[in-house]
Amino acid sequence: MINQNLTADEWLEQAKQYEQKKEYKQAEKCLKEACDLGNAEAEAILGYYLIEGLVGEKDIILGLAHMEAAAEKGDLRARLSAAAIYHEGLLVPANIQKTVHYYTLASGSGNTTASCELATLYATGLGVPKDDGIAFELYRFAAERGDMIAIFNSADFYYDGRYIEQNYEVAYKLYLHPATAGMAMAQYNLALMLHDGIGVEKNIEQAKNWLNKAAAQGFDKAIKYLSEM
Repeated sequence: MINQNLTADEWLEQAKQYEQKKEYKQAEKCLKEACDLGNAEAEAILGYYLIEGLVGEKDIILGLAHMEAAAEKGDLRARLSAAAIYHEGLLVPANIQKTVHYYTLASGSGNTTASCELATLYATGLGVPKDDGIAFELYRFAAERGDMIAIFNSADFYYDGRYIEQNYEVAYKLYLHPATAGMAMAQYNLALMLHDGIGVEKNIEQAKNWLNKAAAQGFDKAIKYLSEM
């Protein structure tokens, strides 16, 4: 028997307990109670249940409505999910305006994945006015928090001299982080810079070392470059 006199958080906890036992119908009832009391996380989970068909037939529209409501209330996962759903356009028609809206909300919550996705939209001008300045600042925000994709893209800005003054030395130092973490494209870029002495002292052996690391991951450009050396 469920105690009816629960707070929103208590209803949510009850729902999670039922979910662990895969009793999704009982979990759904608790989630609805928590939603009625304004719990954003419960709203997001309920949306997920409906989208995935965990409590009957899939209901993408209603599930997404719950997901968006949770996103507007501040749930980070709901913001990321709503942005991804509208970005991919697989469950519903793609909607770039909503994609930008929810990535912006998630980025404002400090999420680096959202910041990178939003930066890419501004860098390419997809659905928003192309703005390298906004893109760079978003990448820098995520890079300062250790996001390797953001660090890589920040390095590209320094290498190309987009929005900021071209600086090969800074680009090299930035590429080094994702390269060390195993990103093949960063390893390849480092190799080219070492091979040609761009932003760093020329070192063919180190260049080969980075190319071998990238080639070992199946990176075609590295494999081709090695065969031509």
